[in-house]
Amino acid sequence: MGTTSVSRWGMIAAAFMASQLGTAGTAGAPASVDPEEAAVMESTNRFAWELYPRLAAENNSNLFVSPPSIATAL
Repeated sequence: MGTTSVSRWGMIAAAFMASQLGTAGTAGAPASVDPEEAAVMESTNRFAWELYPRLAAENNSNLFVSPPSIATAL
């Protein structure tokens, strides 16, 4: 398995994880989201999508990006 395959699988995994953000534990949660909170979630996810390819280009090992963790750290 070459670097290209690892990067491709990493992007697939990141896409899946990003698609699942906000879906865990939503049973009984309000259907509407505050517009400010939605804007924060959108910008955090966009930042992670832009950061991942840059980190993946420099890193030849497994890579996991957690948008909420990055936002909290910054």
